[in-house]
Amino acid sequence: MALTLVPMLVLFFKPTWLEFLAFYLIDMAAYLVCQHTDIRIFRRFWPRSRLFFPTLDPSLLQFKSLDEKKTIYRNMLSFPRDRALFIGMVSSIKVIPSFIFALTVWRGEDPLWMAFLKGLCICAFTFSFLIGMSYLGYHNRISTLLQEVHEQADWSDVFKDIDLTTHHKLFQRFEIMSACSVWAFWTFVIALIITTPDIPNWQAVLQTIIMSGAGLYFMAQLVMTSRRQIMKGLQDVVVFHAQASELNRSKGLALSTNPTLAFYQRTLNDLIDKNAENEKEIHRWILRQAEDSRYLQLGRLTGLLVHDLLTPLTVMRYSLAVLDEQNAFQQEQNKSYAERLRFSLDQTTDFIKNIRSSLRDQSSGNREASLSLAHQSALKMVSYLYDNRKFSAIAMHCDLDPDLKASIPQPELNQVLLNLYSNAAKNLIDHQIAEPRLSIQVVDDASEQFTLVIKDNGTGLSAETFHYITEEAERLPGQEGIGLKLTKRLIELYGGALQLVQPTNQVGCEFHLTLRKPQKIEARRPLLSGRTPAPVSLPKPAVALQDDLHNRMN
Repeated sequence: MALTLVPMLVLFFKPTWLEFLAFYLIDMAAYLVCQHTDIRIFRRFWPRSRLFFPTLDPSLLQFKSLDEKKTIYRNMLSFPRDRALFIGMVSSIKVIPSFIFALTVWRGEDPLWMAFLKGLCICAFTFSFLIGMSYLGYHNRISTLLQEVHEQADWSDVFKDIDLTTHHKLFQRFEIMSACSVWAFWTFVIALIITTPDIPNWQAVLQTIIMSGAGLYFMAQLVMTSRRQIMKGLQDVVVFHAQASELNRSKGLALSTNPTLAFYQRTLNDLIDKNAENEKEIHRWILRQAEDSRYLQLGRLTGLLVHDLLTPLTVMRYSLAVLDEQNAFQQEQNKSYAERLRFSLDQTTDFIKNIRSSLRDQSSGNREASLSLAHQSALKMVSYLYDNRKFSAIAMHCDLDPDLKASIPQPELNQVLLNLYSNAAKNLIDHQIAEPRLSIQVVDDASEQFTLVIKDNGTGLSAETFHYITEEAERLPGQEGIGLKLTKRLIELYGGALQLVQPTNQVGCEFHLTLRKPQKIEARRPLLSGRTPAPVSLPKPAVALQDDLHNRMN
């Protein structure tokens, strides 16, 4: 701005070097005084600006009330305008001493009124540009502070609730008003040049060229700076949508104090919210389909196992018992084969019974499950999934009341604990954790509900990953994490909750499983879509063989 102001002063007033040096010293002294008192005076008249100007006050991050945060945001919206106007006012006061000096020393042969008009128009011309650029600059500064506040304190509720409709009018944009003001005073100075008597033509032409060049430069700077601000803001919107994590994207983008840019940012946030709602709806549909498919496949598989495998396995166990009675396994080598065969038969039979129990409610149709029975069933099944030596190395700590029951069908509770136990065992074994531990205990045992804590010392699971696995719809059935997602939904279906809690020692993974206790008057069991399997019974020969084998072994 000085590069345009100095030539205009020299051309219009023709000062000597000493006169210009005196003018400069007077103006510099006034500038230092204003700089020393500027911020203190501004904060005195705009006390709310203390929270974010000139630096961010940490107490701003502690605001909890929505009304308080909205008030602060409105102050931030008006701050660039207020600050720009204050700078224009202070600049006008600052220039008074040097302006008086120029009128009394520089005016030469010009009448006083002509010198006054020229000086006033040049000051108004440059100050209009200064106010517009300050307005745009403080928009950038406060918008950056808002982004910082939003990242640390989450002001998404403010950005969704604030009213932006009053900021869309063209002449409420200060950069447009500044450009219009620059053009008006530029035109007025040109008129003064033309109407000034006794001025040489070459000098009038030179003054017009300098003034026109400065006017075009000022207006172009205002328009281009405003445009760059909008374009950069839109680019940031695209980058945010492409690179932000799921957790940050759900919070949305912090709104700029520039009303035009804030309108587009609000539009993006609204689209993100609508997209999130659509994803939740798709997520619910996927879960329903996955659950229906799971029960359908379990029904088919159980029918196959019960009718086609359980009968020959029962015959094999009966034959093994007969050979034992006939002392066919007296040799050491035969004993080893017999023990392997017996273990494999027990393992396969338990596996089939566990699958069958997923469709048969052993509590005679009541929505009531034994926590101890579910624990034993899940622990037995997990032991079959991994190498016996590796699984046995896991130190188990279990503190469960054998009489404690939950308001959930027994097969569902068996499946929930099986998923959580198997995930913990897999993490401990796959990552070769030194001194692996798995702890299961009941806390917060109240009259209506209790909380089961399942804690291990594995590699852990972040809250963001847990949210992504269980809430987002991008993982389809069959992909990693669908078991935990279905487990959480199954628990919530019966009024419970599954939460991931950060352990106090910052090591491992800790799940809090909250379950309701059975009430005296039970509500009717909810009917899950697609789950209507008929009870499956063993063929008569298999039942007879089982009874015969049981009698012989007893």
